[in-house]
Amino acid sequence: MHDSAKHLLNETIIFLQDVPRLMPRTPRGRPIHLCTVVRWKDRGLRGVKLEAVRLGGRWVTSREALERFVERLTSAASAGGAASETTATVNRRADQAGEVLKREGI
Repeated sequence: MHDSAKHLLNETIIFLQDVPRLMPRTPRGRPIHLCTVVRWKDRGLRGVKLEAVRLGGRWVTSREALERFVERLTSAASAGGAASETTATVNRRADQAGEVLKREGI
């Protein structure tokens, strides 16, 4: 088993399809779409990928991996220098996601 899989499986597992419920809604009030979460896993966002592993026939991540993803996004956005609107949006959503995770006890 790959080291990242061992690490992830020792954390609080969540199915990828459940991630949108844990994230803040978009500025238009819509939940983040599952396709967005899959993109974060496959391609990443601003060079940061969401850690996930295949468990049986489903993809899973962990609450801790989601928190690391948000923290790395925030760091990547902060390292970029002057914030563009896109970076500001990423920072705001990362901060909101961090608050949600804290409320969830993570």
